[in-house]
Amino acid sequence: MNNRKIEISVTGGNAVFGDIVQGDNNRFSLVDYADDLQEFYSAISDLKLSHGIAESQIDALKKEIESLGETHRAEDIPATVRGIYDQYSWALEPLKKLFSVFFPE
Repeated sequence: MNNRKIEISVTGGNAVFGDIVQGDNNRFSLVDYADDLQEFYSAISDLKLSHGIAESQIDALKKEIESLGETHRAEDIPATVRGIYDQYSWALEPLKKLFSVFFPE
């Protein structure tokens, strides 16, 4: 018997091999990031207190972050993230930290 090696590389999308299924169809989900989201929410609440950010701005930013989980196409995410950075520049540091966890590469 030969010692064979199977190599499979999947980047985004999905692949199905018999009973093996790999991939997320290029969908991003917030489910795995509950602790990171709580840390982010705490950081932006601290900004509210120290920089006088309005509660409505905090709520709008939270809604934008949560809408990332509803983005169905991977190619839409960079534009959405860029828009969030532009619109909520007062939260740049917490956003950078959160997005480095969401999108590590």
